Amino acid sequence: MSYAGRNTLIIAVFWALLLGVGFFYTNHHQSKVMAKLITQKKQLSQRVEELKKTKAQLAQLKVYYSHLIELNSGKNGVIPSEESPGETFDYLLREVKRSKNPLEINLTFEKQDSVSSVLKRTYKVDGTGHFVDIYKLLWFFENGPVFYSVKSIDISEANNNDEGTYSSPEKAKYAFEVESFNREDGPKITEINRETGSPKPMARLMKILPGRHSAPPPSVYPNRNLMARKRPNTRTASAYKSRSSSSTGVSLGQILAVTPTSIVVKTREGKVKKLRVGDKISGGYLREINSTNNQAIFEMNDGLNKSELVLGVSSK
Repeated sequence: MSYAGRNTLIIAVFWALLLGVGFFYTNHHQSKVMAKLITQKKQLSQRVEELKKTKAQLAQLKVYYSHLIELNSGKNGVIPSEESPGETFDYLLREVKRSKNPLEINLTFEKQDSVSSVLKRTYKVDGTGHFVDIYKLLWFFENGPVFYSVKSIDISEANNNDEGTYSSPEKAKYAFEVESFNREDGPKITEINRETGSPKPMARLMKILPGRHSAPPPSVYPNRNLMARKRPNTRTASAYKSRSSSSTGVSLGQILAVTPTSIVVKTREGKVKKLRVGDKISGGYLREINSTNNQAIFEMNDGLNKSELVLGVSSK
């Protein structure tokens, strides 16, 4: 064999070996690596989707946590199982029959949400009746054996038609927004016994405001420098009417009742609203509740100066 032929053969064998090794590396080793990377990509994609769902659930868990904090702040009752619109309506009717409350009650299912292992339903409870009976129903919602959360209250004069003919001057029209909760491991709502207890008489919740309020006793504000405390501004809420144009809060008229966690107020428009600490009013917000003295303390801000407004329960 000539020298040129031998070199050509050696080069051909070399390239054949190189191509064979490359083909084996690409189709066997690299294919395994690609399959492994594709599997990892699928796993990471699934993990990303799980994290997205976890992020969405986080907001729901925060809402659920806030409800637990509210439950721990003084509300009574247990979260039952087998709660439904029908069972809630029967629960209210049993209480009305037991207490001989002549209040008219209508219940409308609004919506339903699921938070963790707890199912939340929202209802509208409305009707007509005397204010004392409406007060008893509100007390039962917040102090009865089953846990319900009253989110809003609307009370106004009751009339029969659009022409302004009133059915009774003593009767009022009410509407509550109420939330119920249901958990599978809770006691059945039909098996929960009615606990003893009754609301305070209305006469004990009402008192006429004096011309000026005296400062609360030192025990009401522990660990505070009372010498540095400003004298409470005890003017009525109507003195702040000129400041209400810059606020979207409740137009405060007078306070009807005070509880440890909330107050019931009557607006200048004649509506009855429920306020908690932090809720806005015209020109300020509710800063503190002093249930011992039946007082609500508001912080007022007209944009230039801050002041304090202390109001008590009024029977006017």
